[in-house]
Amino acid sequence: MQPGGDNGAGLKFPAVAMVIDPKGRVLAAREAEQEAVALTTLEADEITRIRSRPMAYFLSQRRPELYANNPEPGVRSQESE
Repeated sequence: MQPGGDNGAGLKFPAVAMVIDPKGRVLAAREAEQEAVALTTLEADEITRIRSRPMAYFLSQRRPELYANNPEPGVRSQESE
């Protein structure tokens, strides 16, 4: 099997592997023409700290106003105005 490629319906997929932390920082990345693996070292203390507050990194970055087809309660889409 080729890394990346074409799905036969016109969609092309790159052969890319990434490790991204909860803040969106890329810790490791690999793009290759052949099979490859992205490796990084994870710090146990950092993982424990993040797991103690799992939503702290995500809730502040959410953009519910962009979810026009599935608005959250209390969030008005432009279509409803």
